[in-house]
Amino acid sequence: MDRETIQKLYETEYMRVYSYTMTLARNKDLAEEITQETFYRAMSTERNFRGESDVGTWLLAIAKNLFYDEMRKRNRETSEFPEELPDEQSDHEEKVSDADLSFRIHLAMHDLPEPYREVFENRYHFQKDGKLGTGHLPPRETENIRKDGGIMKYNCNLIRDLLPLYQDQVVSEESAAVVREHLLECPDCRALLRRMEGAEIESAVAAEKQEVLREQNKYFKRKSTLAGTIIAGIFMIPILVCLIVNLATGHGLSWFFIVLAALLLAASLIIVPIMVRENKALWTFVSSTASLILLLAVVCIYSGGSWFFVAALSTLFGLSVVFLPFVVRSKPVAERIGNNKALVVLAVDTLLFFLMMLAIGLRVSDGAFSRWFWQAAVISGPFIVLAFAVWAVLRYLPCSGLTRAGIVVVMVGLFEFFATMVMNLLLGAQAQFPVFRPLQWNVATVDGNTRWITLLSCVLIGAVLIAVGLIRGKNRSRED
Repeated sequence: MDRETIQKLYETEYMRVYSYTMTLARNKDLAEEITQETFYRAMSTERNFRGESDVGTWLLAIAKNLFYDEMRKRNRETSEFPEELPDEQSDHEEKVSDADLSFRIHLAMHDLPEPYREVFENRYHFQKDGKLGTGHLPPRETENIRKDGGIMKYNCNLIRDLLPLYQDQVVSEESAAVVREHLLECPDCRALLRRMEGAEIESAVAAEKQEVLREQNKYFKRKSTLAGTIIAGIFMIPILVCLIVNLATGHGLSWFFIVLAALLLAASLIIVPIMVRENKALWTFVSSTASLILLLAVVCIYSGGSWFFVAALSTLFGLSVVFLPFVVRSKPVAERIGNNKALVVLAVDTLLFFLMMLAIGLRVSDGAFSRWFWQAAVISGPFIVLAFAVWAVLRYLPCSGLTRAGIVVVMVGLFEFFATMVMNLLLGAQAQFPVFRPLQWNVATVDGNTRWITLLSCVLIGAVLIAVGLIRGKNRSRED
């Protein structure tokens, strides 16, 4: 799950989870701790939030399980080391009495109607010793008296316990109905609910949510740092082993650096996404590309080859064609180049292609570099010109999208028809105009027929797109 998804999940579900946890724990520090752990568990499960289940219900279930785990942990800690040993003689009758009382309480609890059972269960589970303490949930019958002297059906303290859950719509239907019924006859509880929904409460909640988000970010950072450190330590094991073996066999540090560079490439693909908090894809691409170039350099040096620049520039050109459109869309790069993303991609690809062809020519031309490079430029140059022409039409031509698309289709058809003739003319070869013989298909006519059919099809499709675009443009101008 990425950072944006977690951020959105916080903004939409934080208060719901925190209110529910606060109702269970009745302790701010414990509620914040359980809420943080809840969202961390949600992130760790790599769940895909696509609407197949309610996210809020899932988060509340995680929070509830974490709260019960914490209570069981505290019960074990307090029960393993009692401060005082009980008197066996005097305590025997109390144990029997407590067991009987607990059994009868559990039976009665299951027969309670909503919302009494829900409030009772919440307060019961908050007890550190797992038992119902004396004086807990004290009766305050004065809260049932209305201002006109009448007796209300439900106790105000009970309803106030449910108001946070009612406001976040996480109570059962029976409890919600009880709350609504009580609000009709109790102005104090209505006023409390309005204050909870007011701007003052919302601002306080927003400030508290931001504080929790900061704490949660620190929590995730500590977790990521710990995981990255452990993985880095694991990577150090084969490096040390290779170093020892390389020195022990008397090879100096020959192939050790090859192994080191290869492990750096693996580390850039595994450790960098864990350690980096923002723009993970960008920094993973940069670090892995640098590690790959370093690996090629080390292998070339220790193998005594002269192919490094050919391999490195070819690798950079291939990676640029595939990944550079995504790199320019990353936040740090996009902020610097603005709306010139397509131009930057074309310029970088063209530069890397030129350098790659230059390196290949210097290696394979055998003293005839100028002739070889001229042939390569004549063959590849028209395609580069076509790419920039298409970009210029799509970017700067002041017309509708359909019109621009039609012009591009016509340009591609004309390029396919005339490109071979222009290349042959520049290379000093015979340039023949394609012959169109649609009723004759053989070795001599297939090339000409194919070019003509492609040209006519592109011109026809382009003309249709241009016409539709112009008609729509006129209709819109009339409507305006």
